[in-house]
This record gives sequence, structure tokens and C-alpha cells, in this order.
Amino acid sequence: VDSGLKLAVAFFDKKNKEEFKKSLEIVESVAKELKGKLSWGWSDGVLYKDQISAMGADSSNLPAVAAMDIHKRLNYPYKGEFTKEALLKWSMGVFDGSIKPFYKSQPVPKVQKEAVVVVVGKSFKDVVEDKTKDVLL
Repeated sequence: VDSGLKLAVAFFDKKNKEEFKKSLEIVESVAKELKGKLSWGWSDGVLYKDQISAMGADSSNLPAVAAMDIHKRLNYPYKGEFTKEALLKWSMGVFDGSIKPFYKSQPVPKVQKEAVVVVVGKSFKDVVEDKTKDVLL
């Protein structure tokens, strides 16, 4: 956390020891290749399933991975295959900013014709931070 790097967390089901060992080896390999770009850790996915969901990942499908920017309070859930190559590609996207953060949000309303509009998590930046609009929250 003090390094200023985003933190990726892999969540495992430790009951299946063979799968746990194989998955941990993949994460350790990815972490070594990305040293200095992304910090890695792991946690018990059964015990901390609520944390997985809070980070936007699927707690019902372990192993699960999500990254967080603790300082900006942003999460980056991983939704792909649990392979070294796929995790490396996703990790580099988290590092370089090409992977966008997850926002817990209702869907953006399709039509808003009134003077007062509904702002949701996914539309907050486009509406509230738009300098060309007058906004009152």
C-alpha cells in the first residue's frame, strides 16, 4: 500500500488443495513478472466472499481476482480465464489504465428529457464533472 501500487488479490478455495496449489503458482508467476507495477496478494475466497463481491468480481466462481487502488478507492474485477497469459494481460491493463474501474451502479437511464436528471455511478463522471454543465447535487 505504501508503494503507491494498485493491489491485486486472488481469492481461492483452499479446500481443494491441488487446485489451490496450481492457482497460487500462476499468481506467483504473474506477480514476479509484474514486480514494481502491481502488488499481489491472496486470500481465502470462501471466508471473504463478501469482499470479492464488493470488488465487483464473482464470489461464486473461485478462484477469483480483483485489483484495487486503495488511495482512489477503485476496484478492477477480473472476468477472464484463470491462466497466466490472461492474468498478465489484465494486470498490465490495470497498470497502464486501459482496464476501467468497476462502479457499483444502476443502469444509466436511456432517456432523460427533464431539467432534473438522474445520475448513477456509471454516469457520475460524465454528468457531474462536465464543466459545460451546471450541476447541483
